[in-house]
Amino acid sequence: MQSRKSNFELLRIISIELIILCHFSIYTKWGYTVKSNFSLSQLVITLMYAGGKVGVDLFMLITGYFMLCYKKNIFIKIKNILQIIYFYVFFLAVLIFIKDHSINWRLLLLPFYSNFWFVVSYLLTLIFSPFLIISVKKLERIYFRNLLIILSLLFSLSPLLFNDYYRYLNYTLFFILVFLIGGYIRRFNPFNKLSYRLFINIILILTLFIMFYTTFCIIYGNIYSGHHKSLIWDLRYFIVSNNQLIPLMISICLFEVFRRRNFYSNIINIISSTVFATYLLHATIPVYLFDFWNCFFPSVRILKKSLFYFIPYSFLIIFAVFCCGVIIDLLRQKIMKIMCNFWRSFNVKRKI
Repeated sequence: MQSRKSNFELLRIISIELIILCHFSIYTKWGYTVKSNFSLSQLVITLMYAGGKVGVDLFMLITGYFMLCYKKNIFIKIKNILQIIYFYVFFLAVLIFIKDHSINWRLLLLPFYSNFWFVVSYLLTLIFSPFLIISVKKLERIYFRNLLIILSLLFSLSPLLFNDYYRYLNYTLFFILVFLIGGYIRRFNPFNKLSYRLFINIILILTLFIMFYTTFCIIYGNIYSGHHKSLIWDLRYFIVSNNQLIPLMISICLFEVFRRRNFYSNIINIISSTVFATYLLHATIPVYLFDFWNCFFPSVRILKKSLFYFIPYSFLIIFAVFCCGVIIDLLRQKIMKIMCNFWRSFNVKRKI
């Protein structure tokens, strides 16, 4: 039985690659400051950043869509995720010990302390998911729709209402909102009368809006100096930051585009099983081990040389990082399978 639809699994792969693209734009030291004049390269970097926010929303939409009909015990799913997390936490701690000859106790004992906001919010959403699923199944359509609209508008203002101290709460509540939207789509199919082409056009329009908005902020910011210049510079990321409506709208449109294209591929499903681990690896290694974005890849030099070459180069780098994560996690899956089989056979012999 083909229980995993590959159109959604491919979308899950795309979501993690968008997140990697975002981290590529964040961690690479481009050298731009508030004193920098407008350039097309700044616009491209901002669009890369926006892609990561779309990727996060896509991941949670898929989760909410399928969790509505999830039959297994949710705590088994949480246990499996924790096993993956602590496998790579231990793996990373071993690499740090080899490199620095010291044990990173904070990483081992408090892996969720500061750099795992996505993981923490995702796990908390899964913990609350049984109650969320009941809400999705019980609420009438009109009340459910109005609730989602109100919450979406409130969260678009959340960066103004919450400081960084409340970021875990802020992210988790937004993840719950996106989870509910996924469940709403699964239950009511509200976009079934809209055409495939319409969603493509909406994505293009919203992307163009981000481009014009970013261009305006950078050019307009150059007119001012001091505090006003810094404020306008920061505003260019406002509409594409976490919890904002435009990345959420783009992710919903992408979700609908892929939802209507059913197909099955065993290769895609196998690769998709590694995306969570790929996220863990690429997001934690630059923080705890070494900054591979700036050590291995001559991104800044290529960007300064030619934007024409930089764009395909960027996608090649993202693909390479993703492939490394896939290969490492497939090896982990193989190791865990061997260990489980060994433990099973050991228990059988012990009972005999």
